Amino acid sequence: TEAAFVEIDREVGGVAQSLDEIGSSMEELRIGGKQILEAMTGLQDVSVQVNQGSGMMTEASGKVTDAIGIVSRITSEVSNSANEITIGITEVSGAMMLVTELSGNLGEITDKLEEEAACFKTEAGETVDGINTEELEVSSSEESSVDQATDQVSDEEFEVDITISAGDETAVTVALEGEDELEIESFEQV
Repeated sequence: TEAAFVEIDREVGGVAQSLDEIGSSMEELRIGGKQILEAMTGLQDVSVQVNQGSGMMTEASGKVTDAIGIVSRITSEVSNSANEITIGITEVSGAMMLVTELSGNLGEITDKLEEEAACFKTEAGETVDGINTEELEVSSSEESSVDQATDQVSDEEFEVDITISAGDETAVTVALEGEDELEIESFEQV
């Protein structure tokens, strides 16, 4: 029986040792479970942060899209402004060419007008505004011109308006405007 007790004691010691090992394993499982729980909590925090980061990235992406739209609109406006400036420069250039052409035409018309005006003379002895028109004769036989006739009236600057009309009677109207106005309306062709 002593051998049986020794055997039971040894068996009980083995069970106790197994229970100790089971207790140690349970402690290790508890620590492992705690670590797994902490890891899962950490993963959940990371997941929340990733979610927040994703929202921020979506918001930033929207802002970038808006900024690209604004830059595109500004680029379009700058391009349109540059086109308008180019059109304006072209129109100004065309207008300057037209002014140059008209200036040349005006010079030719003035020369022709002087030639035509040189073919007329005033009626002798007519007095207009106290000035004897006899002094203002303009004749193709003399080398006088409208400018010389103006100089005879006064040294002041005058604006000269000359109209030549043709029909049954050929006549010229000359209006010299300055300090004193002088109108000579009846001319006869020389």
